[in-house]
Amino acid sequence: MNYVVVYDVVDNKKRKQIADILNEYGVRVNYSVFEIKIKKTELKKVVLKLLDILEKKEDSLRFYHICKNCEMKSFEMCDNIDIFGDKEFFV
Repeated sequence: MNYVVVYDVVDNKKRKQIADILNEYGVRVNYSVFEIKIKKTELKKVVLKLLDILEKKEDSLRFYHICKNCEMKSFEMCDNIDIFGDKEFFV
């Protein structure tokens, strides 16, 4: 399964921990944005790890599932690594 994961975390140490965990499963495409490819069973483990780190009142972390149909309609306008595979450019 493909996800775009975005976060806004106040504490620098926690932010680094989150980035390190997400980096194991995908690529950073922006400072606080990752594209990850992960199995359902691994996703559950990752979510539990992240919940231990987050301060729910101050921090935000979101997972956006990218389905195969949406994946084919997505594109990028830079030379970054493309974890989800080749895309066609749609206007």
